[in-house]
Amino acid sequence: MATKGDTGSTCNISLNGFVTQTIKSRIVTEILKYLLYHREQIPLPFDQLYFQYERPEVQSNDNKHTLFKKRMTQLLKESQDLFVNIDSLFQDTDVSHIIVLLGSTVISPKEVYHIRFLNNEQTAQTLSVKHCVRSVARSLITSSPLGDSPLPPLTNMVITAHAPRSCNPTWFKPKANFKVPKMGRHCNIDISCGMMHSRVSSEEHIWMQTPSGIKGLKDTVSPKAASDLWCS
Repeated sequence: MATKGDTGSTCNISLNGFVTQTIKSRIVTEILKYLLYHREQIPLPFDQLYFQYERPEVQSNDNKHTLFKKRMTQLLKESQDLFVNIDSLFQDTDVSHIIVLLGSTVISPKEVYHIRFLNNEQTAQTLSVKHCVRSVARSLITSSPLGDSPLPPLTNMVITAHAPRSCNPTWFKPKANFKVPKMGRHCNIDISCGMMHSRVSSEEHIWMQTPSGIKGLKDTVSPKAASDLWCS
């Protein structure tokens, strides 16, 4: 059962330049990949898993562990669908706050991550996707905001975005009654960067949620590496 929420920690990331909606979307995607692996919801880094299980030649040449491969392929597909729809949401409207919920329910999650884009009007330089992704990854790895906290069990990852009521996304579902949960451990990932002035800043915002979560998956079928065997 999730415990009463605490303030957790904050990871402050400064991007000294202007970022587009596309870059913001990519940053969120890379943070989600990082959290899935760092919180041990997947056995390997996301891109490595995708390389192993999504290439046609891999699927056609290896028939071992069929059930695990089927589940992993499904997880990768659901994750890719999530990433595509996050990008669509960012292209459609201005989103400055994303909440990542790790837990069996959105009411009492184990962990809550707040990804917030804070406008820094003192900058004008336009940054590249590569530069931003590397800067965010470096900050997360070096600061390790939840590095000492206990790892959650395999669970669901649900994404909630704070967006204008009028944006009307086709995939995210409006959750007008959603309240940020008080349960679980909270972590703020604050990204300071230059952003265009919101076109809808005066509009009412509501929470919008993914229609389903990404369920963590543990590799229980692959043989241990030799180094692991020596430690058993």
